[in-house]
Amino acid sequence: MWLFPLVLATSVASSVASNENSVAPILRDGAKPTIELGDGTINGERLQPYENAWRVTLRKKDGSTREAGIWTETLATRELNGRKVFWWTSSDVVYTGDDLSKMSVFSNLNIVDARTLAPIRSWHHYSNTDIQHISVEGTHVEMSHSTSDSGPKETVRFVTPKPVYDLEGGFWAVVVPALKLDIGRSGVIPGVGDKDMPVKGYPFRVVRQEKLNAGVYGVADTKVVEVYEPRTRELFTFWVIDKPPYVLRFTVPGDDYDQSFDELGTVGPSDWGFAR
Repeated sequence: MWLFPLVLATSVASSVASNENSVAPILRDGAKPTIELGDGTINGERLQPYENAWRVTLRKKDGSTREAGIWTETLATRELNGRKVFWWTSSDVVYTGDDLSKMSVFSNLNIVDARTLAPIRSWHHYSNTDIQHISVEGTHVEMSHSTSDSGPKETVRFVTPKPVYDLEGGFWAVVVPALKLDIGRSGVIPGVGDKDMPVKGYPFRVVRQEKLNAGVYGVADTKVVEVYEPRTRELFTFWVIDKPPYVLRFTVPGDDYDQSFDELGTVGPSDWGFAR
């Protein structure tokens, strides 16, 4: 189960502006990619740099809730070897275990092309004993895993049939706002898989337009987007606007508890250097 942070945003049910029943059902396991990296479906030019924070809430199946910390994220522009890139960083303290008593740090760095979001490098600290590095050059992928910051690393290399996206570590918070969000639009995004299955298909659909009570942002007109995560078999839901911080609400259901991400605010567009 993905462990991320939530915003106490609530939907205004009477304001749903489109008929969700008219949108095709989302695909699930084994979906074949229908888009290609660089075809314009995902466009980084729709994004501006920002700094953002979400409050995370966990809701157990008995209805009880627990505040689970603050997740911070930053989207910054940089130059790498003469190429304009986005550096996306995120960090949070997460709780695991049946009684949510185990604490670890969840943090990520994704470096991608600023126009196409083509992956270059990423680093993911999923827990204190689960650390992953991914490097991508065209169709060539190098993926390393270690159980501590000092290693040793287990490294695998493989080739994908076509260039794909790196969607690990919560990077959906960047990818979804970069989509063209027409109601009813759907597709399957190609993502980095593993040596046995180099490409994984990530289905998405733009479900409806909905007004959302979003704290400091007041009542906002959002697009509701669903994404299916094939590795964990979870259905992510995002409430998205067309300006920073883009994602105002984000939910992830789970077997033991559900997660919500509530927007705490942003400083808006800015050009941050990576200093974390």
